[in-house]
Amino acid sequence: MKNLINQLGFNEQFKIKANLSVSELMNHDMIYVYHHLNEGTEVELKRHSENMQGDPIFNVFYKTFLLGTVAVTGIMKSFYVGEQSVFAEISAVSKDKYLPINKLDIQLGVQSIRKAG
Repeated sequence: MKNLINQLGFNEQFKIKANLSVSELMNHDMIYVYHHLNEGTEVELKRHSENMQGDPIFNVFYKTFLLGTVAVTGIMKSFYVGEQSVFAEISAVSKDKYLPINKLDIQLGVQSIRKAG
């Protein structure tokens, strides 16, 4: 595997990252944690269900507070099909002072490449 990575020119620290937008933001839990949610804050994604296309849907939690849901689609789907719980970090937060969060984006990464075949 190391030879393959060297042949392709990838660094050993190569990571695939994708920015995903959190949908269905939960305002009832947000009042307790909105001031803790900043860029770089770690959140936990727990498997919830699948959508009609078979993409895994995860609930996004900060500690024990539910923030919303996110669907993992495209190339990232293949890395997270069997996963029940993963961690991500917040990449962008849109909020006004003393008001609920308008938009929340997370950055989900893959740290290793699975062997094919």
